[in-house]
This record gives sequence, C-alpha cells and structure tokens, in this order.
Amino acid sequence: MTARLTKAQAPARRRAVIYARISRDDTDEGLKTRRQIEKCRALCDLRGWDVVVIEEDISISAYSGKERPAWQRVLKMVGLGQVDVIVAWHLDRITRSMLELEELILLSEQHDVGVATVTGDIDLTTDVGQMVARILAAVARAEVQRKAARQRLANEQRANAGAAWTAGVRRFAYTADMELIPAEVEALVQARKDVLAGMSRAEVARRWDQLGFQSGHAASTKRKTPTKAGWTTGGVTRVLSNPVYAGIRAYHGVEVANGDWPAVFTRDEHLEIKLFLDRLANGKSKGPKPTTLLSSLALCATCGDPVRAGSDRGIKTYACGASGHVSTLRQAADEFAHATAIALLESQEVLSLLLPSDDHELDEAKREHAELDAKLKSMARLFALNAMTEDQVVAGTAEVLARIAELESILRRAPGLSLLADLAVGTKLVKAQWVALPLARQRAILDLLFDIELAPTGGKRGSKLSTPIDEQVVIADKVA
Repeated sequence: MTARLTKAQAPARRRAVIYARISRDDTDEGLKTRRQIEKCRALCDLRGWDVVVIEEDISISAYSGKERPAWQRVLKMVGLGQVDVIVAWHLDRITRSMLELEELILLSEQHDVGVATVTGDIDLTTDVGQMVARILAAVARAEVQRKAARQRLANEQRANAGAAWTAGVRRFAYTADMELIPAEVEALVQARKDVLAGMSRAEVARRWDQLGFQSGHAASTKRKTPTKAGWTTGGVTRVLSNPVYAGIRAYHGVEVANGDWPAVFTRDEHLEIKLFLDRLANGKSKGPKPTTLLSSLALCATCGDPVRAGSDRGIKTYACGASGHVSTLRQAADEFAHATAIALLESQEVLSLLLPSDDHELDEAKREHAELDAKLKSMARLFALNAMTEDQVVAGTAEVLARIAELESILRRAPGLSLLADLAVGTKLVKAQWVALPLARQRAILDLLFDIELAPTGGKRGSKLSTPIDEQVVIADKVA
C-alpha cells in the first residue's frame, strides 16, 4: 500500500528571490536583465519554487565597489528570513568581489539560504559549495581585470589613430556620432569671441541656459522629469578649453593625434582661448567677482600681496591687508590707471608689446608648434606598428613636449590681440571706446598690458593727499 501525504503534510514550497544585474545598459530598455529574469523564472517553475520578488540592478558593475540598491534589498530579505533561495543567471551576476562572496556565505550558513543559478546550483552551506563559489568568483574577477586591460589598450590604439571618443556624455556642439550641430556651433564660436573680449563665463552660461542649450551632464541624466541642471562657469570653461573642438585627440590629457571629426576651431584659435583661460585661472583674484578697477589686480609694493577695496574714515581706498603698508585713494588711483591705459592704447606702441618681437617670430612659433604636433602623431603610429619601443616613445615625447612648452610661452601674448580687436588702437577714438568698456574687460586689458603696484606714501595719515599719484600708483609696461 502506497502512503500518500496530506496537504498539511506536503513540504512547503521554497520562496525564491530573483536577482538580475547588468553592468551597462546603453539603450535604457532593460532587455538584457529581462532575458536573465525569464531564464530564472523558468528555473523556478521547473523546481516548483514561488517567486516572491524580483530585484534588478541596471548599469551597475559588481566589481566597481558602487552600492547596488537591489542587491542590498536581497541581503536584507535573507537576514529577515523572508526567502529560502536566491536565483540568478550566474554567480558573477551576484558578485565578482571576494569580500561580498564571504558576506553571502556567512548569511547562507546563518539562515540556511541556497543559491541557484541557471548555470548550476551552489550550496553555500557546505565546504565544497563554498570552494566552488570562491573559485568562480576568483575567475570572474580575473576576467574583469583582463577585460579592463584589453579595453585600455583598445582605447589607446583608437586615440593614437585619431578616432573620436563617443562613449559617455554627448559633447556640446556635436551629436553622439560627432557630427556638428549648427545652432550649438554658432553659440560656441560666439562664446569664444565674447570671453576673449571680456565677457564673463557666468554670463555665457546664463545665455546658453536662456537659449535652451543643455549641458552634457544635464542632457545625459535619465529621469522621468526634466533635470534642472544647467550651465555653470566651470562647464563653459571646460568646453572652451577642450582640444576636441580643434579636432585634436587627447588621451589622458596628452594630445596624441589629429581627430577624424569636423573641428569647430582652428588649432590657433584653440591655443588662443586655452592660454587666455589659463591666465584667468592663474590670476590674482580667487574670491568674489571684483567690482572695482584695481582690487586684486594691483599689488602692494611692500609685501607683494594683492590690494583690496576698502575705506578709511569714509574715504574709499585701495589698501593692503597688512596694517600700515599701503592706503591709496581709490578715485585718484582709478583715474591714473584709466589715463595710463588710454595713453598707451592711443599709441602704436601697444602692438609691439603684445607680440614677442614681430609677426615673423609669432608665425615661426606657430609653424614649429604644428610640426611638433605632427611628430607626436607620427611617434604614436610607429609605436602602434611596433616600430618604436616604449622607452623610445617616452623619451621622444618628453623632448617634444618640453619644446612645445617653450613655444607656448612665446605664444602666450597672442590672446591679447582679441581683447583689442574692436578698439581703434593708435587713434584718439580709443578714449571714448575705453570709457564704454565693461569693467571686466578694462581689468583684463590692464592685466594684459601692465604690472601695477601701489607704493606707501612714507608719511603720516593724510599725506597721501599731497603725494603725487604717479608715485603712489606705479604702472610698468609688460614687455614681451
């Protein structure tokens, strides 16, 4: 006679949680995790398990160390005794980290939870099962490392060949396929001109926001509701200084080849704005935007620190932070600086100050700069063909980059010409034009043309009223 189990005696069906993960989902459609889930459901149906919940981590690596919210919820369910078995496509979907594996083994032992995968079950409560899991995790980790090494090599080879980097955030003015977007190109070209003419990058950011241009990071944010992230001063700076807009392929910050995509700027135009922005970054003012002509621009002749605007018994002054060094009447100092700038701009001498010596020297520096860039590209190709050793490339690149640095020091004054582009330099018309310029541009031109120091009067309080202003405000031409 065959014994039959009653319904009350029948073993309870095991509770299963399905976990799926994909490191990268470019389409944002979840197709890859969906396929994992379908296979896991089929396994659960075959085993007679009840699926109590399905958890997914999309575009999150199990190797990167980033938190995986769905996996954390699975672990919580295990700890609360809400599941009997974790089901996944493969162990590497669950973890590629030995540390996380040990955590899972401990939980499995404490709560008697099994791990089943479409490729085979692993009993983490036994020593043999734990050994198999550790071997699989070690193999998966090694494969990630090998894949990363192959990817780095492939990226370097593409860079040396001038291929565009199309992964990640879309670049402003380009489509994802590196085709030009006319409206954004026009805005970028105008922004370069405006910044060189003295417009703040914050103003450019506000204008781009008003025109509806999204920053790359804002456009790439995948949300159901539009992001409020807009352009910032830093974002504008990064775009304007990026060599990609001159058709230059860089790898880890080093220019390695001419790109295979259409350029927005010429190399000279890129170099001009890059050097100009570098000068701003290395400038004297690191605080709020100056609202006076000489604050942070002029230096104390005693200690060399930048002066700041202030007041002395209600009288507006420029003063050094150190007590007793410098205190100069602000109005008199500003008037003297304005007059000095106008006098130089009305003369032809300003042009000779802005170039190293003459146009021939500037052109020669640009020509050699282009030749050295081609030499870097040639070395990269020879290295890719195994015609040069790594040591030869390193030595040759160091020599070329050193010379490029020398040439850029010669070209460093070239951006100043753009600051004066629409001024009637060498004529009396420039005075009215100067007065009409915004403060930021006046300051930029002063910084380009002069070294300014405020000297102590050497007398008692109030003696600055009688000391000649040209002795208090010492302005020297910057000679190329």
